[in-house]
Amino acid sequence: MPKRRALRDRGGGGGWRLARATAAGRSRHGVALGYHADVEEPRIPAAILQAFATTHYCVAAASPFTLRIDVPSPELAAVHAATGVSCSAFVTACNPGSVDFGAAANAPRMAALLAELRAAGVAFMPGEGRHPDNGWPPEPSVLALGLGREAARARGTRHGQDAIVWCGPDAVPRIEWLR
Repeated sequence: MPKRRALRDRGGGGGWRLARATAAGRSRHGVALGYHADVEEPRIPAAILQAFATTHYCVAAASPFTLRIDVPSPELAAVHAATGVSCSAFVTACNPGSVDFGAAANAPRMAALLAELRAAGVAFMPGEGRHPDNGWPPEPSVLALGLGREAARARGTRHGQDAIVWCGPDAVPRIEWLR
């Protein structure tokens, strides 16, 4: 396996995670990719890795809020407390493989995801992933409340996603790479 420099291990079962950069000049967005040695390197282009890291994950709650990767969210912590859950996942079924399929093709994909969540008894809040400056269209998504990490990963994988955003008891959104 190739040697990796200055990457921060985030713990929690392996895999790639984004970690806040601590050294100047690592990234114009202050984000570095952290590697966990027990899984393979993701096969995702660097531009897409960076896009996921800098996307704004917007939640349409009674008081809307935005999740940012590796940034603690007091609003999310409040939602967790109010709904009696300790975790959540920001997931979509749109644009599998990070390919823009357009709204018409994505609508039935999202309908299938919502039906799955309802059938499983998972409460959710509508949302959308919006990149601040790369021109990618907003992506309909949901914040699935109480959806555990492995269940969230399974949903994302089933819908062809490159990643999902998972938030544990600390209410810090983290990317979970799926391929």
